[in-house]
Amino acid sequence: MPERRRAHLTPFWRLFARRWLATVVSSLAIATVVCGLGGFTWQYAASTTLQNETYPNDAPKQPRRRDWSIPVFKTMQLFLLNSGAEDDSGHPSNWLLIIARLSAAALFLVVSSAVIIRVVDEVRGLPSKLTRREHIVICGLGQIGLQLLEDLVGQGRERRVIVIENNPANPWLEYARGQGATIVVGDSTKELSHLEARTLHASQVFVVNGDDGVNLEVVAELENQLERKEAARSQNRLRVYVHIADTNFATTLRPYCKVLHDSPNMSVQVFNVPRTAAVRLVTHQLWPHAPKGEHEVAHFVILGFGAMGQALAAC
Repeated sequence: MPERRRAHLTPFWRLFARRWLATVVSSLAIATVVCGLGGFTWQYAASTTLQNETYPNDAPKQPRRRDWSIPVFKTMQLFLLNSGAEDDSGHPSNWLLIIARLSAAALFLVVSSAVIIRVVDEVRGLPSKLTRREHIVICGLGQIGLQLLEDLVGQGRERRVIVIENNPANPWLEYARGQGATIVVGDSTKELSHLEARTLHASQVFVVNGDDGVNLEVVAELENQLERKEAARSQNRLRVYVHIADTNFATTLRPYCKVLHDSPNMSVQVFNVPRTAAVRLVTHQLWPHAPKGEHEVAHFVILGFGAMGQALAAC
């Protein structure tokens, strides 16, 4: 699936920042240090030799001890752009210094541009974050959450998606950002994460963390928030879809969700991926091969009796 990028940043800059920014910054920093040390050492040695040559002949000559910390100090000052400009008869220039000066200036421009663009990016997106309504919240960016995101991207609704993920090292976070989704790194069982995602103002919430207990805790937290802040909601109820990985538990829990389904604050529906996939497989793939006559018998073989096999057998 082709990657979709946010409209307020050019595709070229997004690609450059993701793939080459770190390499360019590192290369410019190394070039500044290496060429700066070499150039200032060369300059310092040449200027010292020049001073010795122009020393008055009648004055007593004393050996001067060279301080090689001066080139190091001047090289470090290149990163502040307040050193390396000396270019007179007492400070002869050289090609290494020219490269160091240019790389230091380029490094400053690249880093400052990256910071400015990042700040502009955040500031421009702030009003929409504060007033976002009728969006879609996905709690958990695992296999199911990623599939939901891709389905929404296929429908062209990626800019209305907010993903709440507890693990900041999740490898799919950057992919989700590239698709246009907004990422909130935080615990979906905590109120602070839902405040940042404005979950109470969402149209749909998919709770698809990998743990059934955590998913039920998220539903309970949302119900508590809605009871305390009912005035913050619109007239429409919050629709919550909670995934229960245990097929038997999902079947047992589904009738009890009618209590929350009839709640004035939100409606809750339980779904189970293996069972949903099994029902779809039976209705779309196997049903055409069902027995047509009274004496006909259908014979199907299930290889494996995991979650999917059990769901197929139950259908």
